[in-house]
Amino acid sequence: MSDLEGVSSTHYGQRVLLYLLAPRSSRHFSSQFVGILSVGDGNAHSKKLPDVRRQELQEGVVPALLSLATSHMKDWVQSKTYVMLLLEAMLCHHSNSLPLQQALVDALCCERGVVMMSDVHTDWVLGHVLQFESAPCDEGLSCAATGMGTTSCCACIN
Repeated sequence: MSDLEGVSSTHYGQRVLLYLLAPRSSRHFSSQFVGILSVGDGNAHSKKLPDVRRQELQEGVVPALLSLATSHMKDWVQSKTYVMLLLEAMLCHHSNSLPLQQALVDALCCERGVVMMSDVHTDWVLGHVLQFESAPCDEGLSCAATGMGTTSCCACIN
């Protein structure tokens, strides 16, 4: 995508990306919203099944979104919507990305190994992200800001 950063920086762009990553998820969309969208389920003019279409779109967007998150992680962890986008993209991608994980660790650890969270909601979502990505902590992640070892830095997050 040529302007993924621009799309992801607007409220409606974030909603579209969340819908692509987690369609009709009650985590992000009300039952009324989902009900309105269900009217289009029986579209006879679609050439592809909805799941196939969504998977193809995700294959094009998710790697670019994770790359964007990696390069802007410090800003992303301070925003509820960006954190939700990050979590959903990671759940869609199903692969371990050491640069993404290191960026997340670096963004969360400050000089004294204290976790930097903006609010309770972000804490909850980041907890899920870290739980999803906890295995690679044994692969040598360290908090670049502190020079702390893997165990110390991962402990400060968990």
